[in-house]
Amino acid sequence: MSIEGPDDGVVVDVVFEDGLLYLELANLADRPALGVSCRFEPALVDGQGRDVSKLRLFSHVEFLAPQRRIRTLFDSSAGFLAREREPRVTVTVEYERPEGARGVTHVKHDLALFGELAYVS
Repeated sequence: MSIEGPDDGVVVDVVFEDGLLYLELANLADRPALGVSCRFEPALVDGQGRDVSKLRLFSHVEFLAPQRRIRTLFDSSAGFLAREREPRVTVTVEYERPEGARGVTHVKHDLALFGELAYVS
């Protein structure tokens, strides 16, 4: 993960629970994030066939409170890997702080590792 900016950043994380994958937009700082937008490279398509970058959660969040996390169901780990999508994705998050400082965070995820995890169904 790399953060270009004055603080702890805003990230998109992947959360694994009971065989399900969630995408979570998280403000890691103790200050609000404004005008948050995310880019996924390559494009990331969820279990419903939607390009997640088109969801308002990732295309434009006007205000993200300090230490706030917002989560959406992405897919089951088995479902994602069965569709033979590219398992590596880079997420770039751009945001602004109230005093006007701009921040950019780059996070690389390898979703294939979630296919190796055991869980009870």
